[in-house]
Amino acid sequence: MITPRVVALALWLFASAGAQTSEGFNLTTSGNLPISFGSNRISAGQDVAVADTASPPTVYLPPGINRFEGYVLNLVDPDAPSPSHVLANVSEVLHWLQPDVDFSSGIGNWKAAPKIVPWLQSGPPTAEKHRYILLLFTTGSVHELLPEF
Repeated sequence: MITPRVVALALWLFASAGAQTSEGFNLTTSGNLPISFGSNRISAGQDVAVADTASPPTVYLPPGINRFEGYVLNLVDPDAPSPSHVLANVSEVLHWLQPDVDFSSGIGNWKAAPKIVPWLQSGPPTAEKHRYILLLFTTGSVHELLPEF
């Protein structure tokens, strides 16, 4: 039975775990991830029309990144259900989780890869603008990520 106490506990656990990084696991970034929707190259902070997001973006591997590693793409909307909503700080909508992205050509190819969370077009329920965060992770090997194993 789901009670208000269970909901409050679940929200507390999510908020507590959502903002933590494991000890010894350092996240780094090498800059912006180049993308385009159709023929429109998108820059960080740029507005994108909802109609332009019907299909996933074209994702380009930034210069200097190994094209022959395994990659995962992850797109979230951190402003769900709206930026001014009371739950906006503890809820996100996962719009895309795509493993096995092939960047051997420099452009992401996931056509033959399994879908974990297929592309979900943006469509905020309010007129307020939402931020969308696209992250690219290298899968590497367990030995590279956790050398003690």
